[in-house]
Amino acid sequence: MVLRSVILMMLTSCVLSSTILEQCKEQHDIAFVLDSSRSMVEQGLVMAQSLALNVVNGFSVGEDKTRVGLITFSEESHIQFHFDTYYTKEEIYLAVTSHDGINFTSASIDKAYKAIELLFSSSFGSRPDVSRFVVFISNGLFTTTNMTSGLSGMLDRLKEMKVKILVAGVGIEVNKPRLEKVVDDKIKDVVTAEEFNAPMLIQRIRELTDEFCQMKMNPKD
Repeated sequence: MVLRSVILMMLTSCVLSSTILEQCKEQHDIAFVLDSSRSMVEQGLVMAQSLALNVVNGFSVGEDKTRVGLITFSEESHIQFHFDTYYTKEEIYLAVTSHDGINFTSASIDKAYKAIELLFSSSFGSRPDVSRFVVFISNGLFTTTNMTSGLSGMLDRLKEMKVKILVAGVGIEVNKPRLEKVVDDKIKDVVTAEEFNAPMLIQRIRELTDEFCQMKMNPKD
């Protein structure tokens, strides 16, 4: 009788752990950061918006599942909507496609990072206990106060916040070497394959989320 109870408890624990793990894998905070500067031109911005929506379609959106936020940047950055603004794909689609369009100024990545830090706060609906991502969509023709130490400092800050940045290069002209400076892993975290960008980003987010959830379920001593 005792053995039977122990086995039942073990089975219950396994089922519960499996359920929690699967729930974790469906929870993300994904911030899309779209370059809306003059170098993108209208065609590039439309491509960026389309890519963002295709990535969203790869996940289950909801208050307790995947949440989405949007930032646009040029000379200044604007948080278009928070993680707790919309909880359906339909609302997100309308919000992304209703963006005003190109801002005829240059792109400052410094301002974009300040907006990212703000968006990934609890007051903007971000959750510290789920996997968190920035999908940075640009042609790479942005400016910063210091291309090396400036970007390095920004990356370090995002790591402290447990936010992973992924980059997609879109537009008529793409500066891939500059985009590679924005990420840790220039092989896995930068995509410039146009029609394959969305599937590759979705796959990478799922891979990193699996790692995050496994570590969350089995924390190191």
